[in-house]
Amino acid sequence: MDLAYPYFIARFPVTVAQWREYAERSGRPVDDDRRLHGRPNDPVVSINWHEARCFCDFLTQAWRGVLPNGFVVTLSSEAEWEKAARGGERIPVEHEWVTLPRLQAKLETAAIHRPNPFPTRAYPWGESFDAGRANAEPIIGETSAVGCYSTGASPYGCEDLSGNVWEWTRSLWSQDWKEPEFGYPYGPDDANRENLAAGDDVWRVLRGGSWDLRRAFARCASRFWFRPHIRYDFGFRVVLRSAPVS
Repeated sequence: MDLAYPYFIARFPVTVAQWREYAERSGRPVDDDRRLHGRPNDPVVSINWHEARCFCDFLTQAWRGVLPNGFVVTLSSEAEWEKAARGGERIPVEHEWVTLPRLQAKLETAAIHRPNPFPTRAYPWGESFDAGRANAEPIIGETSAVGCYSTGASPYGCEDLSGNVWEWTRSLWSQDWKEPEFGYPYGPDDANRENLAAGDDVWRVLRGGSWDLRRAFARCASRFWFRPHIRYDFGFRVVLRSAPVS
């Protein structure tokens, strides 16, 4: 699938420390929030889809003065997530992490690309699973600090895309969990596929696998789904992209 528009995706999933700062700044209850009891640099878990969206909306408002014109903070689509994991047909010669004040300048600078040697790679780092590159296969038995599996980074430099914690996307699955109504892959102009106003009766897609599941779930192509109002061992990472997000 060709994603012709620019977007920026977070290097790591949102952490407990970041969720705590959000809770304090947004006025959410903190003392009784069990999601804040984990280690600060571990990914925050037990987040439902709506809460992840609220986090994104809060950042959109907080960063309004430094975001490029028309950009918002949101959850990734399946396609955006998978491109970050696999790299697409072409990948940058060097990936670069961009701070908020430099986003506009980055948009105006053309990156130098090269062919992706493994465009259909099974894992962000290549074809074969390597337990030293991801917190998958129930070995550790819990979440791990983001970034401690740096050799598992994707061609874009994103880390923890395999294992550690399932990540919510904004993409729809179906009203029937056994039979997907919204196929994959799909056209990026299919507004229904990313409908943010869909009700809780429509399941949302998660990507990336988890610390307590086998390697098959940590593949770039693996898909999971759940009702958006349910909390479980789910986390998320954010993207910055042009509005509107349908």
